[in-house]
Amino acid sequence: MDNIKPTDSTTEKEIRERLKYIENTADDILTFSLNDEINKNASIQKCRELRKFVDGESHVLSLSRNKEVVVNNTFLMKYANIFRHMHFRAGMITKRNLSWNLDEFHQGVSSYDL
Repeated sequence: MDNIKPTDSTTEKEIRERLKYIENTADDILTFSLNDEINKNASIQKCRELRKFVDGESHVLSLSRNKEVVVNNTFLMKYANIFRHMHFRAGMITKRNLSWNLDEFHQGVSSYDL
């Protein structure tokens, strides 16, 4: 999925699709990682890619050129706030902290409806 392009007309449906993508991808990575060690190594890479996507989303929404659009669109504002609820383990994603980091995607997504 490409990073968001915030506009005045961004809908809740569009945001919910992004939330679903993040949550489903995290679930798929966790399920894949449980099978064996080879899958766990690949899962670490997939988790890094999802983290990069999430960081990109947060970056785009925090750009000064997008500030007015985000502030004036409730759905974008709520979406931008989910990234504050994601507290990833410091440093590299490893086998030991993979499930913790994957759970943080769920923590962020669940905060959308608060």
